[in-house]
Amino acid sequence: MATTKIGPDGGKATRGARVLTRTKTVAGTTVEETLRKVEHELRERVKELNCLYGISGLVETPSTSLQEILQGTADLIPPSWQYPEVTCGRIIVNGQEFRTANFRETAWGHVSSAWWMCLTP
Repeated sequence: MATTKIGPDGGKATRGARVLTRTKTVAGTTVEETLRKVEHELRERVKELNCLYGISGLVETPSTSLQEILQGTADLIPPSWQYPEVTCGRIIVNGQEFRTANFRETAWGHVSSAWWMCLTP
């Protein structure tokens, strides 16, 4: 691990100057760069968790219909992605579509199939 002392103007620190210390990690990145990366990754996980909590809230509300849950889920998905401003969503269940207002088919996309079984008492 190497430490470089940097003066307030970004140059090499002089005696008596206030000093910022930048420590290089083994991979050659600074601690600050590593922290920025980890912070970014944590913000992405928070968006994903917010989506899951939102879906949970839809499901837990007794008066919410299945159609409202599916539409709400489609609307919650784009904000949870890395680039929500260019993300749209669509859920297809038994041929019925639930899509975000900005949905359009493009060359880019992520498709996933989900299978579940509903058991009724």
